[in-house]
Amino acid sequence: MLAVYILLAVPVVIGLRRSIRDRHLDRRHFVSFVGFIAALVAVIAAAFSEGMLMRLGVQSYYSTSSAWKVVLAILSLSTFSGCAVAFVAGLFSTGRRRIFLIALATFIPFSVFVIGLGRQGT
Repeated sequence: MLAVYILLAVPVVIGLRRSIRDRHLDRRHFVSFVGFIAALVAVIAAAFSEGMLMRLGVQSYYSTSSAWKVVLAILSLSTFSGCAVAFVAGLFSTGRRRIFLIALATFIPFSVFVIGLGRQGT
């Protein structure tokens, strides 16, 4: 799933680069610019948390150190807050940017949920 997040970062960066040029045109373009920044933060945080979980391997929640738990909690909060901002920005932007931001903001929490379900048996 880490590869999916890395591949998902490519269209986010492309959308961010295109929205940088248009951010001063009007409010809707500025909102999409903010949404792409939040989407990039969400994708990077989700990729790092997935990488950390892969590094930790199969461990009990109680045997994981509290420092790792704090780092994972910060990354999870960054992921979900970035998705929330990207979703709201998608509601207020226009065109393809709206579709992409709303789709991305619903896909990332769904994928995190599916990954969490996959880890329930461990």
